[in-house]
Amino acid sequence: MTYSKFSLLLAGLCMAVLLAACATDPKESKEYKDLQAELTKIKGQDSLENANIEIYKKLASIKDTNDFAILDEVLATDVVNHDMDPRMTEKTGIEGFKEVFYMYYSALPMASVINHISATGDLVIAHTTMKGVNSGPMGPDMPATGKTVEVSGFDCVRIEGGKIKEIWSVVNEKKMLQQLGMLPEDM
Repeated sequence: MTYSKFSLLLAGLCMAVLLAACATDPKESKEYKDLQAELTKIKGQDSLENANIEIYKKLASIKDTNDFAILDEVLATDVVNHDMDPRMTEKTGIEGFKEVFYMYYSALPMASVINHISATGDLVIAHTTMKGVNSGPMGPDMPATGKTVEVSGFDCVRIEGGKIKEIWSVVNEKKMLQQLGMLPEDM
């Protein structure tokens, strides 16, 4: 059996095409590129969420460091504290937050431990335990008691542009008032 030069050339060309197809780098496929894009997006989201957690941790660290300048670093100027009693101050934004924070902190300086923390997108949620001694008045009808308080609470913060824009906080106030002797234990 004899093969013409054309047949041999055609067979060689077919083999070269087949080998090239088999040797194509899988990283060049559309599926691979789509998967890589999705992973990059997830990693970017993780990085943002980790950065947001660090911003919250910086805010929480004030209770341990007494570095109140941190408030200017982590709070947006128009921050909204959804749980702030409007009777505590007429100020809004960061100035209102600072006024109420200083008042509470001077009356009840507390160390804070973050028990659990999680972030999803621009929200950070933390479960904390706070412990301190009531060394100053907490309002006109709440004189200092000198008693130790240990309570747990939850914070949810929304972060925008690297600053805390909104805050929601829940603290076991009933337990705190009972520990301060301002509410009966059986209530």
